[in-house]
Amino acid sequence: MGCGFVVRHKWYEKDPNTVSEGEFSTLLRDFDEKLTLFYYNPGRFHPLYCRLLNGTALRDRVRRITHLTEIA
Repeated sequence: MGCGFVVRHKWYEKDPNTVSEGEFSTLLRDFDEKLTLFYYNPGRFHPLYCRLLNGTALRDRVRRITHLTEIA
């Protein structure tokens, strides 16, 4: 199920344990501007992602999905 293009973000390759406060602010701003869906894997959910979801201005509209079949 491809979308036909790939968007690369340098923080996807960065260890979440090493994200600075400045990088987190940039990430949160980008997250607020571009979020549409958030894939949630409970077994591999890093605290950084929880912090993003709690800090986003979109938190009341974010829908966490665990399977692609949940996308309607």
